[in-house]
Amino acid sequence: MDLKARVHIGERILSLGDNLVQAKDALENTAMFDLLTGALNQRAFLTISRGELERARRGQAPLSLIALGIDNFEAIKDQFGENISNDVLSVIANAIREKSRPYDGIGRYEGSRFLIILPGVIGQDAEKVTGRILQDIRNTEISLLDGRNLVVKVSAGIVSFIHITAATEIETLIEKANQALAQARREGGEQTFTIFV
Repeated sequence: MDLKARVHIGERILSLGDNLVQAKDALENTAMFDLLTGALNQRAFLTISRGELERARRGQAPLSLIALGIDNFEAIKDQFGENISNDVLSVIANAIREKSRPYDGIGRYEGSRFLIILPGVIGQDAEKVTGRILQDIRNTEISLLDGRNLVVKVSAGIVSFIHITAATEIETLIEKANQALAQARREGGEQTFTIFV
């Protein structure tokens, strides 16, 4: 009986250890990813982007950053509610993932804005990537329960750095990409605007 009790206690300890490992993995996953879209959350995106920036700096390689925003997100949310607007965010995140390379960093930065870091990509190539993503979003049909299709309007701002200097920070890239996105929207939306640095 004493041996059985020890074996039982040992099994319980092993089981608790397995549960702790699973809980730790779940916590790490939650800490890195946006629960709604599956994209990197802001904190994880910044961490990964800083690493890509440093790699580009060391390798004298180009780097681009895309800021992608849903132009009519607030109107969708006001008209159809939070559940539908959340579904739209998930669909957009999936479209971005499908048209991006596996090693591009994709993050939901804030609200309906996504950021995509493109290591080794510059200028026209960044515009091509952005064009593929936007086209995929435009081609994605989002149907409501009543049979109507929901039209999602998306704009993008791109910043392309040919040479990363010691003074270049990820926040600078994000600020410039957001400025490019704002310019695309000022010019009527549903388009792309690029800043070369």
